[in-house]
Amino acid sequence: MAGGILTAAITTGAQAQQPGQLAGGDITHAGVAPHERSIGLGTNPATPSLSERRVRFGILSNISAGYEFGDADDFDRDVEQLSDDFDALEIEMRNLPSDIETEDDADAVRDFINSVVNFEGNANDLVNDLTDSAYGKVTASITGPGAPLSVRSQALNGVVTVDYGGYFEGRVAVESSGDAFNTGLAGLDPDDVDQNTSYELIEENEDGYAEAIIDGESYVLRPSDDAGLAVQGGIVQRFSTGYAREVWHNRDGSLHAGATVSGYRVTLARSGVLLDDSDDVEDRAEDEFEDNQTTNTGFGIDVGVTWVADNFSLGATARNLNAPSFEYPDPCDSDEASQSCLFFEANPQAARNGSSWTMERQLTLEGSVYTQNRRWILAARLDANAVADTTGDDYQWAAVSATYIPDSFWIPSPRAGIRTNLAGEELTYISGGATFFRFLHLDVAGTLEETSVDNSTGPRSMQASLGMDLQF
Repeated sequence: MAGGILTAAITTGAQAQQPGQLAGGDITHAGVAPHERSIGLGTNPATPSLSERRVRFGILSNISAGYEFGDADDFDRDVEQLSDDFDALEIEMRNLPSDIETEDDADAVRDFINSVVNFEGNANDLVNDLTDSAYGKVTASITGPGAPLSVRSQALNGVVTVDYGGYFEGRVAVESSGDAFNTGLAGLDPDDVDQNTSYELIEENEDGYAEAIIDGESYVLRPSDDAGLAVQGGIVQRFSTGYAREVWHNRDGSLHAGATVSGYRVTLARSGVLLDDSDDVEDRAEDEFEDNQTTNTGFGIDVGVTWVADNFSLGATARNLNAPSFEYPDPCDSDEASQSCLFFEANPQAARNGSSWTMERQLTLEGSVYTQNRRWILAARLDANAVADTTGDDYQWAAVSATYIPDSFWIPSPRAGIRTNLAGEELTYISGGATFFRFLHLDVAGTLEETSVDNSTGPRSMQASLGMDLQF
């Protein structure tokens, strides 16, 4: 179900430093050492200055994709089963007698009341268990042709960079602030229903649901506004330019600094649908998602410094110094009776970033140690604070990695790493990758924790990245 709901197209892409899942070489690399084949894999604006090359550019610098699931085995199957059971109850209700004329008619109504009460109890317990733990998420990132481009300028005494592209994040989750189903039939004693009971069946009321009127009381078989599926995410497009240079050096090392200014075009979307027929849920979620989008523009400023010595380097990056903010659509603006409007009014916690998403300020510290020839590299990085992505998930990475860079065109350069999210779901990833022929980069990462989706067991989250660049 999640795959269809979260389908999206990315028209341009970048090695953007999205607040959530890492992209490109950062899937494995924890920090950058001043080796020609590792420069540019990081996101510190100062690192382009470390290269003595005149020009570096990406052929297809980054294509990254990943998924993440919550800690709820086969929740997709559970939600579909719940919807199938609801659909079966609708059919059963519409087959009830239109009047209670015989004892058999009364038995049919009593049996139906018991079926509804049992369904509601099981369904509400299931939805409460799935809330906060049942979600699916997809991410994708792609760099525009030729990016990132860096050119060393003698006139400017530094390195000028140009980068453009974007990334996509989408998340679907079970959310509840109360009972998912509550017809009120649980408060009716089935034994009170007999041939003298006033009874009327409406197979389809104005809202499209079956309705029974028993002794003047209305009982509608419909999901409540208090539970359903929340879908949200965004497409972030970026064009950035930067400048980096060496600002000071002595016999112990050199200090490099850089800054990047990025223009953003951010499209955010949000929708909510109730839990009934499974096929209809997916279709309506997609329709509501497409109808509830808004696009904003803004800009962000990143700065970074790196100290490079013979056998170690230290760096720091401050991202989004101006903390740009982008608005989510209000589902009630266009249609106050829409399912998204009713859902988010009943479940305000499902709007995980509130009414707007802010690219929060974040400080990242990194360092590396390496041999004299800089072929063996051990690196580490730490985000000093957590930030939220477009779906409301928090990320704060701590990572270490090891890399070997051989002095041969034909021998691949292997690397391995481990990283942990200190916030949010606190997942730990094992990653590995290699650079082939000095320009083709391939990295894969997966979590230690596993879950089951569609009856298949695998890591809760996985990522993969493919990149190519040239330098001369």
